[in-house]
Amino acid sequence: MIYPVAAGLLLGPRLGFIAILVVAVGTTGFAVLEPHVSEPLFNNEPRVTGLMFGSPITLVCGVAVFNAIVIWGIAATRRLADERDRLLVLRSELISAVRHELRTPITAVAGAISLIEGGMVGSLEAQAKKLIAIAKRNSDLLASLVDDILDIERMEDGNSEFSVEELNLVDVVRESIELNEMYAQSFAVTFHLLDGSAIAKVKANKNRLLQVLANLLSNAAQFSSRNGRVEILVARRNGCNRVSVADDGLGVPEKFRDRVFERFSQSKEARPGVQSGSGLGFSIAKSIVKAHEGMIGFDANKNGGETFYFDLRASEESATAVQD
Repeated sequence: MIYPVAAGLLLGPRLGFIAILVVAVGTTGFAVLEPHVSEPLFNNEPRVTGLMFGSPITLVCGVAVFNAIVIWGIAATRRLADERDRLLVLRSELISAVRHELRTPITAVAGAISLIEGGMVGSLEAQAKKLIAIAKRNSDLLASLVDDILDIERMEDGNSEFSVEELNLVDVVRESIELNEMYAQSFAVTFHLLDGSAIAKVKANKNRLLQVLANLLSNAAQFSSRNGRVEILVARRNGCNRVSVADDGLGVPEKFRDRVFERFSQSKEARPGVQSGSGLGFSIAKSIVKAHEGMIGFDANKNGGETFYFDLRASEESATAVQD
């Protein structure tokens, strides 16, 4: 009896490991590919996958196809890498253009508006004052947008360096409430720190934390009901100190929840008359918290509204100071 020869490929965990097999099989051989898993030769070897072919000619064709796929994959990977490098260069150039080409005229426009608003060109009629106020708000918004874009790009590129010091989160939260209290009052909303006596030590940059808190507090004020109450709590949780900001508004819409921390994302659920911002506040807050090796998120409240929070690793000194 003549035993036809079947050939095959032995594929290891990496594409570079290929062994050609030639084995004696039954009288009919294999008409199609038959994938199977073979046992390793040694205990410390990974399992490998074998492909058996009905004839050496089929094997040659299979190897050619396989090599073509590998070469195509390498070429595609190189093209993607080149495109990524090109996009990084373009992004860097855009950031430079924003810094040099936009900041100067925006500053000039804002200065001119301030001079007019201050009476530099004489008294203004009520309608003119209203138009100047609108121009000033939009000028400030544009300047803030430019600063936000630069901030977030620097942080994502790892070029935003800041010093850290040991801070009591409660003190930072209290200061942030004072800084943003007037803004909350413009929406007829009040801030309430639930426990101002706690000690929650973290190592962080104070100004950056104030920036995160300003985003959370201003968002809570905008989305709370009129005469609403925003509650801020600092508490210990799983080895971290958590700051929570809870509002009593409509909450984050279900279809928007996955995009809250994306750039330029804005919900349509703000109170009537509220001017929308740049849509970068939460994205910046997330980048800052991430740079502190922390975590930021949000949960829906049982009785309506939303609670936004961020966690920072607790210093050893505050390990028993704030209760879970």
